[in-house]
Amino acid sequence: RITWSGGEIFLVPGVVYIHPSGYQFSLQQTLDKKGWHIVGTVAEPMHCHKPSTVSGGGKSEISKLLSDMITFGHVRIDNVKRDLAYVDMILRRDYSDRFPDQRTSDLPILDPKRPMGSVVKLLTPSETYTKEYNDWLETIPPMIRSLVFLVKHCYEPSWGNDWKSH
Repeated sequence: RITWSGGEIFLVPGVVYIHPSGYQFSLQQTLDKKGWHIVGTVAEPMHCHKPSTVSGGGKSEISKLLSDMITFGHVRIDNVKRDLAYVDMILRRDYSDRFPDQRTSDLPILDPKRPMGSVVKLLTPSETYTKEYNDWLETIPPMIRSLVFLVKHCYEPSWGNDWKSH
């Protein structure tokens, strides 16, 4: 039930409500099935074009559901000092050893030029990485990996190396 000074409305799950402006909204269950949220759609179309001429150009990636790549749950910090030290070790690590051909080092994780997707890929095992690097990745607890992603997401370049105090 949603109320405001001019009235009230009972939202029914699965029903799409349309405002005269074309704005659409509906009540949908969250992906973790633990709650509900209102999802709105602006009535302005957008055309997205992905060239489909290059082999390996990521055409199949467009059709994948993001919900399959999202995990739900709480991020728990058992020992702040220890867990942040683990995150710091991951942030400062030299990743040049992850490929068999010993390529040069990439941008640091917190560099604004390194996108989040690149960090996710960096911390996800791959057959293109060395066995030793993949083994090391498997030792990172999921909550620590989540903390790395959280720090990357929230990080401001003005913090420099002092991300812990923020």
